Amino acid sequence: MVLALLLSAAASAGAQGAIELSPCGDEIEVAGAECGRLEVWEDRVAAAGRRISLHVAVLPALGVEAAPDPLFLLAGGPGVAARELAPAANWQLERIRQRREIVLVDQRGTGGSNALDCEAVDPEAAYYHLETEFPTRALAACAESLD
Repeated sequence: MVLALLLSAAASAGAQGAIELSPCGDEIEVAGAECGRLEVWEDRVAAAGRRISLHVAVLPALGVEAAPDPLFLLAGGPGVAARELAPAANWQLERIRQRREIVLVDQRGTGGSNALDCEAVDPEAAYYHLETEFPTRALAACAESLD
């Protein structure tokens, strides 16, 4: 069921192909977790040019009868990858996992989904200085350095 929902969402976003899920292994340390990638246009509007991979992880429902609709988790905050939250989701949402699969999607520019990382900007410093002195010069240099 999760695969059908992912493919439906992917089709509406201009993605092509199927998401093949396989055991995550060391990538995510949650028993039974499956990982896959969805190829999408980097520029959704143009639907042309470079393609990027969006990384997805699925934590299977633990109970015998799973509900047909999974819970999707998209991480918030600048640069946070949802798949990094898998261990926390595994135990904090265990009650939900009894009946639902949990799908973690690294949004564009985060984690395994074409992460936009810059050595010019210290993420910890940028986060803690948001209220006082936003590092605009460093961020501008970062943006110029990205492909």
